[in-house]
Amino acid sequence: MMKIRERDLAKLSGRRLLGALVRVSTFTLMVLLCVLYSHSTYAQTQKLTATAPVNKTAIVGVLYRGQISVTGGTTPYKYSPEYGMTKVPGFTVNQDGLISWTPDRVGALPVGIRVIDGRGSVVMCSYNLIVSCPTITLSPPQKLLGYVGVSYNSGEIIVQGGTEPYMYTTWQGTTIGTCGLRFDPSNRAINGTPTKAGSFGVSLKVTDKNNCSKIFSFGIRISVDNIPPTANCTDLGGGRFRITVQDKESGLDAVPADCHGGLGVDYEGNPGEIQDGMTEPYSFVVKFRRRGDTCTFTAIDMKGNQGACSATYR
Repeated sequence: MMKIRERDLAKLSGRRLLGALVRVSTFTLMVLLCVLYSHSTYAQTQKLTATAPVNKTAIVGVLYRGQISVTGGTTPYKYSPEYGMTKVPGFTVNQDGLISWTPDRVGALPVGIRVIDGRGSVVMCSYNLIVSCPTITLSPPQKLLGYVGVSYNSGEIIVQGGTEPYMYTTWQGTTIGTCGLRFDPSNRAINGTPTKAGSFGVSLKVTDKNNCSKIFSFGIRISVDNIPPTANCTDLGGGRFRITVQDKESGLDAVPADCHGGLGVDYEGNPGEIQDGMTEPYSFVVKFRRRGDTCTFTAIDMKGNQGACSATYR
């Protein structure tokens, strides 16, 4: 810093003294500004920080994405997983700080990402990623009613969620075996021929590819069918009749026609085949070939019970 000696100061006039002081003050101020600027720039490079993604939870089998937020330091930033993370199959972080991974296991994964700025400053971003099982749901079969002595098939049990293939295990509370039924994992259905009436329980444990599981329970009722099916013959005119049959218990098996002594009837359209155990109304239209003929239509259910109606073309 410039020094003003006493003998020089005595020689200076008031104006010259003032000018010298101004020059000294200006120089000192410039030095102070340079020091402050250098300090602030240095401090800025030390404020490099990395914040973990907001989303710290994932579902096994589902793609996870998490964005690291970086402030301070000097761009560009470079991201790299810590050594342990390189051993996690499929775990990546791109140069925008976006983490991608499809978890293949349940639990807590310690995540460590190294961030380096343009001046070589380093900061670590660490957090625990919690991986949970997905929601697995099961839709019970539509057919939950069967009859003693009648072949039973529940229809497919639908499972959603998780990752296929699924493994099925009968669980505590399953009593269908006592009435002759069993669960068949090959078609995901309950089948067999019931041997006794009553209400029976089904408990299934469903486990997916990633060992995520859920237990589901529902019931099946087995009854004794002593009620015959219904049959109605409706005259449509001109020798045409609509035949409607139904069995709400064990379901239909067949509807044969007996036109003994006549020329018979023709079936209009394509009524379709009767599905074994059909409980919905089944209807078709016939036309007589000769006036005066009579036909009897007999509905037979799965237990052999019968219901009939007769039609005569007058």
